[in-house]
Amino acid sequence: MRGGFSERVSLLRRRPPVCGESSDPYTENSPTSLHFHKSESQKRWLLGEVKKFFLFQNLDVIKLQEIIDAFGQKKAKGGETICEAGEIADRLMIVEKGLFHEYPTGSTEVKCYCNKGSFGQISLLYDIPNPTKIVAMTSGILWFIDRATYRNIVLKDEKNEDPITSDFLSYIPIFSNIGEAQKAALDEALNGATMLVKDGKCIKKNGAIIDGIYVIKKGIVTLASLLYGIKPVYLKSGDYFGINSTNNIQIKKMDAYAVGDVILSFIDCSNIKRILEQR
Repeated sequence: MRGGFSERVSLLRRRPPVCGESSDPYTENSPTSLHFHKSESQKRWLLGEVKKFFLFQNLDVIKLQEIIDAFGQKKAKGGETICEAGEIADRLMIVEKGLFHEYPTGSTEVKCYCNKGSFGQISLLYDIPNPTKIVAMTSGILWFIDRATYRNIVLKDEKNEDPITSDFLSYIPIFSNIGEAQKAALDEALNGATMLVKDGKCIKKNGAIIDGIYVIKKGIVTLASLLYGIKPVYLKSGDYFGINSTNNIQIKKMDAYAVGDVILSFIDCSNIKRILEQR
């Protein structure tokens, strides 16, 4: 689905500034998977929780079990600050027990997590400053997994794949004249958010908003919608879909499914904006 970006980048919706991961998740120095002892009931509970997150929904049984094994437990004390606003986040945390308050920067609104909830999912993909402060109001139990462990488990089977480079998107007008520093940042962002989607799994539902670009690194993706009678589209390695791609209006009305196992990279609007604003 090759085409130009017809809209100005200033129209891209804003999120907190995001920076691509600087370390190479494929090096031999990547950490090995960690295993923390858990009871069978804890494993079952964690399995039910992680299946709610899009980053884990397309993992096979073996990798999902590795993820469960790698989760660590944190016992929080009442009044303890779990994370400070502005600090670089590197882990997903899931609340099992206790009351936690979230204080967004620049807002008086307080969000409460009582014996459920989570924070930090996007930090498994990117270096991102915490947009909020999290404080334990009572004693409680949290489960966590960090970015390095997540990447080691999820991406290890793809370490021999060729990386995507910025030249790959050079035919898109807003990327056609970027400088070397911007190219390096784009390379980093594209290869820092790789995901494996198993055969037949849904990537995007009809009507869902795609706040970025999916790049097909390996495999085939079909875009189809019987509801709207739109002719199916098959995308292969080297194609992309998402914001401002050709026929984007139609894409919003289509489901995207993996045909065979598919490896995708995703770069969101805030990352695109950050890269284009670099000097």
